[in-house]
Amino acid sequence: MTIYIIEIVLIWIFYFLCFHTTFGRWQNRKKIFLFLSLTMMTIVLGLRSNSVGEDTEHYVDIFEKSVNIEWVEIFTKLRIVWRVDGKFQDTIENGFLFIAKLVHLFTNSPQAFLMIIAVLTMGCFGKFIYDNSVNVFLSTYVLMCECLYMSAFNGARQILALSIGINAFTLIRKKKVKSGIAIILLASLIHNSAIIYFLMIPFVILKSENIIRIYKKFKYVIIGCILVPCFLPLVNLLFTYFLPRYSSYFSNNYWSINIGGTMVLWILELLLILMLYRYHFRECDSFELAALVMIYLMLEVVSFQYSAFSRVAWYYRGFLILFFPAAIKGLRKGSNRKVLTYLLLTLLTLAFLSYARVDSRTYSFLLQ
Repeated sequence: MTIYIIEIVLIWIFYFLCFHTTFGRWQNRKKIFLFLSLTMMTIVLGLRSNSVGEDTEHYVDIFEKSVNIEWVEIFTKLRIVWRVDGKFQDTIENGFLFIAKLVHLFTNSPQAFLMIIAVLTMGCFGKFIYDNSVNVFLSTYVLMCECLYMSAFNGARQILALSIGINAFTLIRKKKVKSGIAIILLASLIHNSAIIYFLMIPFVILKSENIIRIYKKFKYVIIGCILVPCFLPLVNLLFTYFLPRYSSYFSNNYWSINIGGTMVLWILELLLILMLYRYHFRECDSFELAALVMIYLMLEVVSFQYSAFSRVAWYYRGFLILFFPAAIKGLRKGSNRKVLTYLLLTLLTLAFLSYARVDSRTYSFLLQ
């Protein structure tokens, strides 16, 4: 657990160095803070041993076996068989194998592969934060402490797809819809489930500049999130037809759900959404972010019945990176902003330490 405590200490040092000293110009401070913080997280993530994270050994195995995959398969098939165990054939997306094959051109070290995945993941998150956040420090702290960073030790492939796909938000809000769709499709080549980001598009492109209209439209978001669980049989049918690999998510509970202290953050998120609604979503992008966080909470509710949906919820959980800073900025009284910021930072720190205490996060450097 020592390494995680060091990360907490270092990110605060970077914060005070970059934002509370005369260290560089303002724009450079944001870049320097992101570089220092994300580099720290990248090193810890990329230099982990086999025992850190439940699936690290699995990714090492994929990398080692990818050397036997032909390039022609990667460019002609969306899913490729990478392992055969008796009659069972395990397939994986071609985009992830493309990265593995590319690394093999330079080295056969699986540690280098893990490091490249870490660099790509943290780099994409860094771009997302830099392009959109109203508070770079708080967004980075949410990334590290809330869930996603710790999940990258286990679900590296899905978190990589998430970090790529979430940048579609930046493009779509700038009316570059085709480019945003291309980013989502690219992310789906790493993990097919990233196509769920298509749900994001209507909330971003249909936003009205009229504050009153935005305020009135939000009730439809709430109604939709309430009704979606009622249409799960139809969703199951669509998955069975288009993504049969993931249709079993509707019939099996792969792991138990343990929400624990996460429930406190959910309550806080709902209260902040209500606050933004009360203020008629006057803060920039607050309508879209509140709607996307509502989707996240809806998916978490669905996961009570189908636990695999907690993984699908990760994609919209990523918008908490922007939501918390935007919601806090939307508070009218500066004293309220300070109190809420301190409360949030405390909850996030406790969440991070809670993740760090999990046996599978017991840290050691370098693959054995």
